[in-house]
Amino acid sequence: DDIFVCENEGRHDVFKDDTESERCEVMTVQIDGCYGVGEVFSMPRVVPAAKKKGFRGCKSYDISNGWNFLLTEHRAKCKEELNRLKPEFLVLSPPCGPFSRILYIKNRCNTEERRRKYLEGLVLLEFAMDLCRLQCEQGRKFLFEHPKGAASWSEECVKRVQGLDGVTEVVTDMCMFGLRDPQNPQKRWHSVVDQFEVRVSS
Repeated sequence: DDIFVCENEGRHDVFKDDTESERCEVMTVQIDGCYGVGEVFSMPRVVPAAKKKGFRGCKSYDISNGWNFLLTEHRAKCKEELNRLKPEFLVLSPPCGPFSRILYIKNRCNTEERRRKYLEGLVLLEFAMDLCRLQCEQGRKFLFEHPKGAASWSEECVKRVQGLDGVTEVVTDMCMFGLRDPQNPQKRWHSVVDQFEVRVSS
């Protein structure tokens, strides 16, 4: 569920898309100037949307366009490129499935399969947190999102990033950003960790 940032009369408003802007609450992010936008663990969605709003697009990194972050060399190359491109705003949405409570429902999957999924998910989550720290260290901004009920929020790598100076958490109901099933809105709570001063306005 991608959230993108667009400029509106000196503010930067976060919408699911333009059609949602009139009926949903808007998270308004105080950012100055035009900046580069990048996304990791996401097919090109946020970057193209940002470009349409006049922002400088950086790059999208995802398994769908050849980036397998279970591979050490892919993680190293991505980090090297981001060090060079220096996106001012980086969106990170690593897979949340390995941290879903559904995996622990009886007979949903066996213990060995659940353990494998968790270990793979942890590699991806730790890489995402590494990129978040990189953004912080270099004075840039990030946005990381996962479902509120995901076990990932209990992982030490996430807690360390949450404890960094300037990092805040926002919980939002994604049906307000157009999430449907496909006919009806879904009440699905997501937590967003970022470095912005965020306020909610109607």
